[in-house]
Amino acid sequence: MTEYKYEVTDEMLLDGFTNFFFLGGACNPTTWREDIAIPFLEKHRVYWYNPQKKDWKPSDAQMEQLAKVQGHHLFVVSSMTRGLVSLLEVVAGVLTPSQRIVVVMEHMLPGLNIPYPLRDEEGGKVRDDDGNVIMVDQVVGAKEASLIEDARQWVWNLMEILQVPHYRDVGDGLNAILYEQRRERSRS
Repeated sequence: MTEYKYEVTDEMLLDGFTNFFFLGGACNPTTWREDIAIPFLEKHRVYWYNPQKKDWKPSDAQMEQLAKVQGHHLFVVSSMTRGLVSLLEVVAGVLTPSQRIVVVMEHMLPGLNIPYPLRDEEGGKVRDDDGNVIMVDQVVGAKEASLIEDARQWVWNLMEILQVPHYRDVGDGLNAILYEQRRERSRS
């Protein structure tokens, strides 16, 4: 397991630490946190909280909620997820005056294969002999992609009206965070 220097711990949250970015957005099957955001934030010494846990358990929800309230937000609505609940979370974030939020919203494209966990008849995730969740691809049809893109465009327009920083690329969103962090440090 990789050790990170700037990962926000439960103890830091309980002590009231606030100078970090909550890495929000739908968790599975996205990998932008581990692949792009965390290495970038570590390199630039920016504290972060990742709600996407390998072994997430219900008790993690309390710390996740605390992190949402205390931290700033980088919220990514990825093309690899339908992300409809994520859109609602973005709207809630941009309408909360005390919330500092940067949003990345990728386009939803028809024909995209999105991996989802295979579910049993009771709705539970199906696992293989090693305990890994079995994933299956679901293809996003043209009509569905159009409806999702319409919803994303509505939220995009709202962010424009409210002048919330918003981007189409995770790298651009991360650079905006870095710029803001440097501006804050120079004021101190």
